[in-house]
Amino acid sequence: MTPGVQIALTNVVDPEDEPAFVRWYDEVHIPATLGLPGFVRASRYRLAPQQIAPALAERLGYRHLVIYEIDVDQVDDARAALAEVAASTPGYSSATMAGDVRVAAFELLSEIDGT
Repeated sequence: MTPGVQIALTNVVDPEDEPAFVRWYDEVHIPATLGLPGFVRASRYRLAPQQIAPALAERLGYRHLVIYEIDVDQVDDARAALAEVAASTPGYSSATMAGDVRVAAFELLSEIDGT
């Protein structure tokens, strides 16, 4: 097993749709994704109001981040299934989720403990 992460950066088109978007991600999409080969765990984040580097955060252009812990060796097995899950999970709508989604997988190089 080669450990890694897959990140997904997303936005909501209309801020009023954010509660429904958050529910869809937590209750529908992430559980479906965790059923795929190689997906181990998921953590969701929203851009914090206070930033260490505000100008850089603004340039990032995304408010939502999901970090999936994955087994990089199973990425090929998960690729087609993940596309199907994203397109078929109830509640997914390109009208709700801004179309400029960014997704990338990274393999672990090192772990450094700060304590």
